Formats: sequence, C-alpha cells, structure tokens
Amino acid sequence: MDALPYYFIKGFLVGFSVAAPIGPVAIFCIRQTLAYGLLCGIAAGVGVSLADGFYSWIASISSTFIQQFINDYAFWFYSLGGCVLIYLGAKIFRSPIPSTKEKAPQKRSLFASFSSTLLLTFASPMTTFLFIGMFTTYGVFDTPLMNSQITQLVLGVIVGAMTWWVILTSFVNFVHTRSNMAVFKYVNRISGAGIFSYGLYTFAKLFFLK
Repeated sequence: MDALPYYFIKGFLVGFSVAAPIGPVAIFCIRQTLAYGLLCGIAAGVGVSLADGFYSWIASISSTFIQQFINDYAFWFYSLGGCVLIYLGAKIFRSPIPSTKEKAPQKRSLFASFSSTLLLTFASPMTTFLFIGMFTTYGVFDTPLMNSQITQLVLGVIVGAMTWWVILTSFVNFVHTRSNMAVFKYVNRISGAGIFSYGLYTFAKLFFLK
C-alpha cells in the first residue's frame, strides 16, 4: 500500500469523519449559510478545512516519534481511537435538528466568513490529538511516512473536510423550512450509527481479531 492515492484516501476519510459531527463549528457554518447565503457557508467551510489540514500536517510530520510511541502504547491509542469514534457517532446520532428561523440572507464578504471559521478552528489546538487518534485508528501510522505521503494525507484531509462542508451547506441552502430540516434527523442517525459501528469494530479488532 505504498501508492500515493492510498494516503489521500485515508486522509479523505479522516477529514470527512472529523468534519461530520454537528458541533459548534458546523452550527456556525449553517448559520453563515442561512444568514448570508451558500457562498459564505462554503467560504466558512474552506476556513475549517484549511485549519484541519494544518493540524493534520502537525500530526503527520511527527509520525516517526508518534510511530514509536504508538508501538509502545498501541493498546491505549487504539482504545482512545475507538472511544473517539463511538463518542462522535453517538453525538451525531443524538444531534438536534438545526433551526432555520433566520432572516433573509444579508450581505457579507466571503473573506469574513472564511477568516471567522479559520480562527475559530485554530483556537482548538487539541484538534491535533484528535487527528493523531484518527490516523492511528485508520492505520496511517502503521509505517513511517515519506514527505510525498504526508502531502497526499494532508490534501486528503482538506478535500475530505471540504466535501462534507459543501454537502452540508448546499443541503442547508436547499432546505428552507423546519419540516424539511427534519431530514437532518435521519442523516444524523445514519451517519452516527456508521461511525459508532466503526468504533465498535476497532475494539473488536483490538480484542478479538488480532
């Protein structure tokens, strides 16, 4: 599995998974879309994606040290990764339906939306440890990473995260009434159940599928 697309795909899956939870940043992007229009919502998503890419780069360039550290404490890292996936899955599954009671779209610069979420995401340096846990769970650190593989990984994270934000903001822009927003309940439950199940699989692999 030395082909570069392998690491891009891994990064894509991690970036998409990290972006998917409907948390404070997602709610902010939803509000941007409802208040200022689709382009501002996407610009906000770009800010989040680039910040995620930066933190994934920090995690990946430390891979040599991390690899040895993970080898020494593999059980705890895989357990942490499984717990993170189970927590994210449960959180997504139980996420409330976003409200659409907003005024008609107002005018705002794309840079303002972009910079707001960029700074908001940069304000959470613990995201680096989230990426370390996710990379470990997805087997990214099974072998030391070369510079070209790190580049592919980081690009994958950015594209994966951006894919989620485009899907989310486009859907929110399309749906304008609370009754239709109820579809989010099913989206949350399906995606949450999937991530939760992968977390359980991580524990099954750790204890029973060695």
